Amino acid sequence: MTLRLLLALALVLGVSGCPDDTTPDTDTVSDTATAGDADVAQDTTPPGRPLLGGRAEIYDITKTTAPRPWVASTDALGGDLTEVIVIPLDLYGIPWSSFSGPDNQPVDLPGPWVSEVNALKAMASSSGKRVVLALSPLSPDWDTLAPEAREQSGVLVLNSAWRESCYNPANDANVDKWRDAYAGYTVWAVKQFAPDWVVLGQRMNRYEENCGVAAYTAVLDYPAEAHRRIKELKDVTPPPTIVGVDVEDLYGYPTKAGRCVAVTPEACLAQRKGLVDGITADYLGLESYPAFALEDLAAIPNDWLAKVADLRSDLGAAIIGTSLPAQSMTTQRAVCGPLFDSSEALQTQWLDQAVATAKSHGMPLVIWRSVRDLFDADVVSGCPCTGDTGLCQHLAGLGAGKDDVRPHLAAGLVTVDGTERAAVSVWRQALVED
Repeated sequence: MTLRLLLALALVLGVSGCPDDTTPDTDTVSDTATAGDADVAQDTTPPGRPLLGGRAEIYDITKTTAPRPWVASTDALGGDLTEVIVIPLDLYGIPWSSFSGPDNQPVDLPGPWVSEVNALKAMASSSGKRVVLALSPLSPDWDTLAPEAREQSGVLVLNSAWRESCYNPANDANVDKWRDAYAGYTVWAVKQFAPDWVVLGQRMNRYEENCGVAAYTAVLDYPAEAHRRIKELKDVTPPPTIVGVDVEDLYGYPTKAGRCVAVTPEACLAQRKGLVDGITADYLGLESYPAFALEDLAAIPNDWLAKVADLRSDLGAAIIGTSLPAQSMTTQRAVCGPLFDSSEALQTQWLDQAVATAKSHGMPLVIWRSVRDLFDADVVSGCPCTGDTGLCQHLAGLGAGKDDVRPHLAAGLVTVDGTERAAVSVWRQALVED
């Protein structure tokens, strides 16, 4: 049975009305956190509604080797449309071995990696916005630990294969070694950036999807230990911690053999809700990108986000990443055909649901991944790709993987030429509410 039938039978869319003193002298990380005044930075109470922000990253089609095409930039933030900036330190891997010694203090940090950290600190400081620091112990594909950052001939290299696929810490001779290294890294990063919030894990349940429940349960210890150590900090005010989950994955999408067979999304959520039980944090972070998983975007129920937020009533909740393209996309397999159908009306309804859910649950954040389109939506959406030779060649080189990228490239509330889409009315209304 298709998702359209499953959802439409029971549900219809509704519009709801400071630095580490042990940093080696050979590294250039500043002695002073530069994310802003500490008193201001730690005042995380929203003005009666969620704060709205975006992730400071763009997609650079000229980068075909590590660092990957996703790189830090404020170009996608939409200027005055954002109050919060997500600093994507997670894009640059982790120098795991540098944090694996006594007390997990940093030693011999790779110079090119330190340069990226300093650039991110400058970005956070110059933005004048509140800061969410995004970290993750997992790889971008959620199939092993985050890439190891190292220096090679003066260049930053990210080694994704330094741990085996579907690494399970419970099977390691030293179970806690890399968990503790991750905790040391997060403490160091918090001291460097003095963020308003810190994300200790993103879409963590995707590890269960790829590697099974045992490995997933084991890696949940990584953000849990990081949370514990951050809360013990004495020299800086500990920021609220967030561990994120993938909303669609909890509902069983995209479909996968042997998972939630012949049941409704709501019934699948009831089967999979235990995946959030082991999360330790101040907030349960929601990440939701329906265009990557659902066949019928017009049938998303108005409590899609709320039901997941309600799974952990003992935690706060925050929307730390979402988006939905404002136009349909096609894809080329044997022939060109539909990838998903969308419109400005659907994008507006989805944003309205996100903001309304955040308000009803007292959430501090709604993060729209890229407030501004990264590339021309007509080029990104078309099949065959035409109108931008460089982009089209890059996407062609990705093969089947291009459909895992394209919806992120043109899901902004504002087009590349600055034209505001209909959903901006919902966004601006939320910005002025007390």
